[in-house]
Amino acid sequence: MGRAVSSPLWMPLYVRDYLADTGELSTLEHGAYLLLIMHYWQTGGLPNDDRQLANITKMRLEHWRKKRAVLEPLFAAGFRSHKRIDRELQRSVAIGKTNSERAREAAHKRWSKHARSNSQAMLQNAQLQRKKDLS
Repeated sequence: MGRAVSSPLWMPLYVRDYLADTGELSTLEHGAYLLLIMHYWQTGGLPNDDRQLANITKMRLEHWRKKRAVLEPLFAAGFRSHKRIDRELQRSVAIGKTNSERAREAAHKRWSKHARSNSQAMLQNAQLQRKKDLS
Protein backbone atom coordinates (compact mmCIF):
# COMPACT_ATOMS: atom_id res chain seq x y z
CA MET A 1 0.00 0.00 0.00
CA GLY A 2 2.67 2.53 0.88
CA ARG A 3 5.03 3.46 3.59
CA ALA A 4 3.88 4.28 7.09
CA VAL A 5 3.80 8.01 7.49
CA SER A 6 3.21 10.20 10.46
CA SER A 7 1.18 12.78 8.63
CA PRO A 8 0.23 16.15 10.02
CA LEU A 9 -3.35 16.88 10.93
CA TRP A 10 -3.75 19.29 8.05
CA MET A 11 -3.02 18.91 4.35
CA PRO A 12 -2.19 21.84 2.06
CA LEU A 13 -4.49 22.31 -0.91
CA TYR A 14 -3.22 24.53 -3.72
CA VAL A 15 -6.55 25.50 -5.21
CA ARG A 16 -5.23 26.91 -8.50
CA ASP A 17 -3.12 23.79 -9.13
CA TYR A 18 -5.93 21.47 -8.05
CA LEU A 19 -8.42 23.10 -10.41
CA ALA A 20 -5.92 23.14 -13.28
CA ASP A 21 -5.32 19.38 -12.86
CA THR A 22 -8.97 18.42 -12.35
CA GLY A 23 -10.94 20.73 -14.63
CA GLU A 24 -12.55 17.85 -16.51
CA LEU A 25 -13.78 15.94 -13.44
CA SER A 26 -17.44 15.65 -12.57
CA THR A 27 -18.67 16.50 -9.09
CA LEU A 28 -18.64 12.80 -8.16
CA GLU A 29 -15.10 12.40 -9.51
CA HIS A 30 -13.92 15.44 -7.51
CA GLY A 31 -15.29 13.86 -4.35
CA ALA A 32 -13.65 10.52 -5.11
CA TYR A 33 -10.33 12.19 -5.95
CA LEU A 34 -10.34 14.24 -2.75
CA LEU A 35 -11.07 11.11 -0.70
CA LEU A 36 -8.20 9.32 -2.45
CA ILE A 37 -5.69 12.11 -1.86
CA MET A 38 -6.79 12.48 1.77
CA HIS A 39 -6.33 8.74 2.31
CA TYR A 40 -2.93 8.94 0.60
CA TRP A 41 -1.98 11.86 2.87
CA GLN A 42 -2.95 9.90 5.99
CA THR A 43 -1.33 6.59 5.03
CA GLY A 44 1.45 7.46 2.57
CA GLY A 45 -0.05 5.47 -0.28
CA LEU A 46 -3.04 3.78 -1.83
CA PRO A 47 -3.78 0.13 -2.47
CA ASN A 48 -3.93 -1.08 -6.06
CA ASP A 49 -7.07 -3.03 -5.29
CA ASP A 50 -10.46 -2.07 -6.69
CA ARG A 51 -12.44 -3.18 -3.64
CA GLN A 52 -10.29 -1.13 -1.27
CA LEU A 53 -10.30 1.89 -3.59
CA ALA A 54 -14.07 1.65 -3.91
CA ASN A 55 -14.33 1.65 -0.12
CA ILE A 56 -12.01 4.66 0.18
CA THR A 57 -14.07 6.61 -2.36
CA LYS A 58 -17.38 5.46 -0.82
CA MET A 59 -18.49 4.09 -4.18
CA ARG A 60 -20.05 0.78 -5.14
CA LEU A 61 -17.45 -1.49 -6.74
CA GLU A 62 -19.08 -1.45 -10.17
CA HIS A 63 -19.31 2.34 -10.14
CA TRP A 64 -15.68 2.66 -8.97
CA ARG A 65 -14.50 0.44 -11.84
CA LYS A 66 -16.10 2.84 -14.31
CA LYS A 67 -14.46 5.90 -12.69
CA ARG A 68 -11.01 4.35 -12.12
CA ALA A 69 -9.89 5.17 -15.67
CA VAL A 70 -10.64 8.86 -15.08
CA LEU A 71 -8.90 9.07 -11.68
CA GLU A 72 -5.88 6.81 -12.12
CA PRO A 73 -3.99 9.21 -14.43
CA LEU A 74 -3.91 11.74 -11.57
CA PHE A 75 -1.60 9.28 -9.76
CA ALA A 76 1.35 7.22 -10.94
CA ALA A 77 0.41 3.85 -12.46
CA GLY A 78 -1.60 1.68 -10.13
CA PHE A 79 -2.03 4.50 -7.63
CA ARG A 80 1.58 3.94 -6.50
CA SER A 81 2.43 7.59 -5.93
CA HIS A 82 1.20 11.14 -6.19
CA LYS A 83 3.93 13.64 -7.04
CA ARG A 84 2.45 16.63 -5.21
CA ILE A 85 1.48 14.75 -2.05
CA ASP A 86 4.85 12.98 -1.89
CA ARG A 87 6.61 16.35 -2.13
CA GLU A 88 4.36 17.92 0.53
CA LEU A 89 4.82 14.95 2.87
CA GLN A 90 8.60 15.25 2.54
CA ARG A 91 8.37 18.98 3.18
CA SER A 92 6.15 18.39 6.21
CA VAL A 93 8.62 15.88 7.68
CA ALA A 94 11.50 18.31 7.14
CA ILE A 95 9.58 21.16 8.79
CA GLY A 96 8.63 18.89 11.69
CA LYS A 97 12.26 17.91 12.24
CA THR A 98 13.39 21.54 12.13
CA ASN A 99 10.66 22.59 14.57
CA SER A 100 11.52 19.72 16.89
CA GLU A 101 15.21 20.61 16.88
CA ARG A 102 14.42 24.27 17.55
CA ALA A 103 12.12 23.35 20.43
CA ARG A 104 14.73 21.00 21.90
CA GLU A 105 17.41 23.71 21.71
CA ALA A 106 15.10 26.32 23.27
CA ALA A 107 14.13 23.96 26.10
CA HIS A 108 17.76 23.08 26.75
CA LYS A 109 18.74 26.73 26.79
CA ARG A 110 15.87 27.63 29.10
CA TRP A 111 16.31 24.76 31.53
CA SER A 112 20.09 24.86 31.62
CA LYS A 113 19.87 28.53 32.60
CA HIS A 114 17.44 27.67 35.41
CA ALA A 115 19.47 24.66 36.44
CA ARG A 116 22.52 26.88 37.10
CA SER A 117 20.54 29.43 39.09
CA ASN A 118 18.71 26.67 40.98
CA SER A 119 21.94 24.87 41.79
CA GLN A 120 23.51 28.10 43.01
CA ALA A 121 20.47 28.85 45.18
CA MET A 122 20.50 25.30 46.54
CA LEU A 123 24.21 25.60 47.35
CA GLN A 124 23.66 28.91 49.14
CA ASN A 125 20.74 27.45 51.11
CA ALA A 126 22.82 24.41 52.05
CA GLN A 127 25.67 26.67 53.21
CA LEU A 128 23.29 28.80 55.28
CA GLN A 129 21.69 25.71 56.79
CA ARG A 130 25.14 24.30 57.66
CA LYS A 131 26.09 27.57 59.37
CA LYS A 132 22.86 27.44 61.37
CA ASP A 133 23.48 23.80 62.29
CA LEU A 134 27.04 24.60 63.42
CA SER A 135 25.94 27.56 65.52
